Amino acid sequence: MTVILKRLLKFKYPFAKYQRLAAEILNKGTLKPKITSKNYHKYSYSTVKKLVQLIWNKSIEHLGYTGAPDYKLNLYLHYEETRLFNSFEMVKDILASQDIIKNSKPGIENDVLCGNDKTAFAELLKENGFEIDTSFDLSQLDIFDNNAIMFNYAYPLNINGFLQVVKDQPQSFENNEFINRLLWLSEQLNSSEAKQLNIEKLEFIYKKSKVYRNQNGVLLPVELLLLVEGITEEKLLPLFSKIRGLEFIKKGVKLKAAGGKNQVLKLYNLYKNRLKIPILIILDKDAQSIYEQLNQIKRQSDQAFLIPEGEFEDIIPEHLIVRAINEYHKSEITIEPFEIKCEDGMCVILHRLWKEKGYGDFNKSEFADIICENIKVNETLSSTLINITDTINKVLLKKYY
Repeated sequence: MTVILKRLLKFKYPFAKYQRLAAEILNKGTLKPKITSKNYHKYSYSTVKKLVQLIWNKSIEHLGYTGAPDYKLNLYLHYEETRLFNSFEMVKDILASQDIIKNSKPGIENDVLCGNDKTAFAELLKENGFEIDTSFDLSQLDIFDNNAIMFNYAYPLNINGFLQVVKDQPQSFENNEFINRLLWLSEQLNSSEAKQLNIEKLEFIYKKSKVYRNQNGVLLPVELLLLVEGITEEKLLPLFSKIRGLEFIKKGVKLKAAGGKNQVLKLYNLYKNRLKIPILIILDKDAQSIYEQLNQIKRQSDQAFLIPEGEFEDIIPEHLIVRAINEYHKSEITIEPFEIKCEDGMCVILHRLWKEKGYGDFNKSEFADIICENIKVNETLSSTLINITDTINKVLLKKYY
């Protein structure tokens, strides 16, 4: 159960995350018929939801929980996700899934998906077991509004019940940052000032959760998606930014390596409509054409940064590269500063040096690890690295969402 909740809190598009979560619970909790990730799509959403809820809640009872189910925490978690992800896009994806379409009235799905008819959306969702949470006052809110609680489809699990078992039997469960955060949230929601939940109370707890993130280093809630090309940026950029006083986890910066410049564009197109938080894209100089495409299609809240020197390796301080390589190999075969000074790009130079010095085959990931081990807290950074960290801070400070 701890593992399942940990997955529930990962930065992943909610609809896909819930499907995987449901499939995992059903796979572990059913015998006949055996429902797995391969066949659970054959069952209606309402059936899947009821089975998942039944298996989870009965398991909680088996562990010793005897109270009535409490879903206030689910409500807050869903609110947190509607601050992060576009709820209207989530509804579209639900309606576009085969489980919903096959149960809808003939011909209505195309009109709904094309026309964005919110009333028709709501009718289709209700037909398929998605119900508005009646315990929450939605009378003055549009259920598709950016700051509204949408439909109670996300978390059918009695998470609060499980947390009570964890508190009663701490020796039986793994203690990790995700469970600790849920325990903290549960306490906030059960405090006297939060007994009657409304948007203002949820927003108050959301703001407190940012303070909790800063104090405890848990990357929730996320406030910025940082897309980079590869492993070098993924490993080193958080460390260089920390030198400048910007700690990604504490500030809610989610860094994601795309695996190449072409994948960056694909990922941006995937996220730009789904996410409500800003997106910053860091690109190597040879991705100029992609940089120009992004500037044509990007949202107002988003920004693209092109490294003028070339690749990310070209903006790592040269003194750090020399020191790190020599410290790592600790042999008579060292490199001198002049050996990495030429017109060729740093990766070309490093590939050549690795062969000449007998270091083996050059590997970007291993090189990034070598640099990581030798970065000092007072490291002098290149002007471009400083510019990148300043840009991240500026995007964070702009409240477009």
